[in-house]
Amino acid sequence: TKFVVNPTLVPLTTTTPEGETPNPDLVTIDISSLAGGKSTVFLRFTFWSPNTLGANAGCGYSWQIDDVSIEDKPTLNSGVNNITSPVSGCNLTATENVIISIHNYGLSAITGFEVAFRLNNNTPVVENVGTLSVSPDSNALYTFATKVDLSSPGIDTLIAYTLLTGDPDATND
Repeated sequence: TKFVVNPTLVPLTTTTPEGETPNPDLVTIDISSLAGGKSTVFLRFTFWSPNTLGANAGCGYSWQIDDVSIEDKPTLNSGVNNITSPVSGCNLTATENVIISIHNYGLSAITGFEVAFRLNNNTPVVENVGTLSVSPDSNALYTFATKVDLSSPGIDTLIAYTLLTGDPDATND
């Protein structure tokens, strides 16, 4: 099976201050329909430079492959990818909402799991998301019922995480 990643030439006219082009592009290809459950999988990378690129086609153009990763995607895997509220600033109140964006990194929809947040070194607040459902490769917002008191001036640290039973990767929670 052939996966075409970049079927057309994208002109690289924009440069960075260092003089480099904005490439490369990060590309993710799901090969699970072909490789799932197989003990051996072979990958081949090919490069084609069409004659339409000029007399030096193939000489003036090149490509690089780096950091190839082949991973089994777990059925259950979730994490907090953003704390959308509260936002850092002055004039915060004693009843600030804590709103998080939950990402489903797994293969199955998730619902009825627990999430938590901890303000500074206080005891974590743990809540169940109830009927909130997050589809694979999607995000969903959750607003904690428990508010946080950020009315005192100073620097506070707020962390949030998911507590999905069966999630094998705690590094992205």
